[in-house]
Amino acid sequence: PGTSGASSASSSGEGLRKGTLPGEGASREFAAYILDHGNVAQVPPTAMVRLKQTSNKKFASVNDWQGTQGKRGSIQMFVPFDSDCEEMGISRFATREVHKIALLDIRLANTDRNGSNVLVRRHEDSGEYSLVPIDHGYCLPGSLSDICFDWIYWPQANYPFDEELLAYIRDLDAERDLEKLELHGVRLRPECRLVFLACNALLKLGVSRGLTAYDIGAMMCRQTLQQSILEKMSHHSLKKLSKGRVQGTGKLQLHELEEHDLGDLYLKELEAQMRTYMD
Repeated sequence: PGTSGASSASSSGEGLRKGTLPGEGASREFAAYILDHGNVAQVPPTAMVRLKQTSNKKFASVNDWQGTQGKRGSIQMFVPFDSDCEEMGISRFATREVHKIALLDIRLANTDRNGSNVLVRRHEDSGEYSLVPIDHGYCLPGSLSDICFDWIYWPQANYPFDEELLAYIRDLDAERDLEKLELHGVRLRPECRLVFLACNALLKLGVSRGLTAYDIGAMMCRQTLQQSILEKMSHHSLKKLSKGRVQGTGKLQLHELEEHDLGDLYLKELEAQMRTYMD
């Protein structure tokens, strides 16, 4: 289960990853399940609930998560598994299995994808392995600084997406996804919405140019202490939008764009930079 109460935070009030806040983890777990259309990535079924201790303090009752009593959090279906990816050689995994995880992580700007939060299930009848992604509390951040995918170092990430996944990507609609989240009670902060829209635009543009999961992931993740390629493009977009502001106010930040009604302009400028870079 994930909870939406207090959690570890930096001195700045952020969570353990840039652009995350304590208390958002439960809704992010739920959002990852909602946005896994067709259960392609096989995110385990997840729900938002409130747990209230019974009077004898021996049991907990599950209540409507929109209510006021009890502790609010997410609960996820248990998944039987044989190991996680850190405990098994990655050469055993089918390319499609790696790609479905990569696709989810790129869309959600996952800041915490490592081998320990991908479960491995062996199918007795075929002997093949399937991968199940878990722990999505650090998805959908409000910053591009901490995006991290361990799978970019796996050889399967260098192969092109198959036609079925390409059709799936073409059919994605990030604006429609945000509306779906709101219908389920999850409203992202403005900067989180911009990051989500930016990463989905990068995914669609990338696959239209024949880029692999590795190519796209390498643009999103920091390879050194320096900014990632996507961060640099975002920095230049923000700098361009900041021209003409009152002297001394500095460069606009993502969380400031909505109040200046500049979110759409930021995304257009960022997408133009993506196209230029890919060309």
